Parts: sequence; C-alpha cells; structure tokens
Amino acid sequence: MDLVVDGDGCAAWGAQVFRAALGRAGITRRKREGDLATPQGKFLLREVLYRPDRIAIPRTRLPFRALELEDGWCDAADDPRYNRRVRLPYPASAEALWRASVPASSGSRAHRFLVMSIPLPSPARWRCAV
Repeated sequence: MDLVVDGDGCAAWGAQVFRAALGRAGITRRKREGDLATPQGKFLLREVLYRPDRIAIPRTRLPFRALELEDGWCDAADDPRYNRRVRLPYPASAEALWRASVPASSGSRAHRFLVMSIPLPSPARWRCAV
C-alpha cells in the first residue's frame, strides 16, 4: 500500500488520511540537503516513533518504538549517522525528536514520526523522518 502525500501536506494511507509536515520549499523531485524541500517519490516505510506520554501505542504492522527524552535526528550531511536517530547531546548537528514545548492538547505532528527511506538505487543513508 502506498503512502501518498499531496502538496498541501495531506497524507493518505489506504482509507486513513492525516496531516504530514512538509518542507518550507514544498515538494521536489530533485532533493538536496538543506533545500528545505520534501522529496517526491516512493519510500520504504521503516518504523514509527511516538511520544508515549501523548499518544497510545500505534496500531501498525510496522516496527515501532517509544521516543525518549534524549532522542534526536542527525542532520549533519557529513556525519556517519546522518539521517538516523541519535542520542542527545550528539557531537554533530542534530535536532531533538522529543519536543517539550508542544502541548499535549495541540494534536501536533511532533508526537509521532514515520521513518522512511528512499529505495535503491539511492544511497542507503538517505532516510527521513516525517
């Protein structure tokens, strides 16, 4: 089953429809690091990360893992852990996945993440979390 995301950030997976975070520059077929765009294409769905204090355990056949306070995502293109989950503090540039400033009642997308990777022949390290 395909996960389809339109240019307005509306994602559909089968009969389920939800909001997805898109880069400020929209969707592009020619993704480059730092271009603030979301890549267009077909992606392998890897796992679901979620805030256990904000949402229930996801009902999915994908592997899932509860986020911890120290979880981050490496965004340093020259680092071996680029586009992978890391423990904070991390020596290279990384952003926090646990966002304490987001209230539980907001319904924010920051409470759950879907980890995907661009299929071969793209480099195996090309992953993203939305």
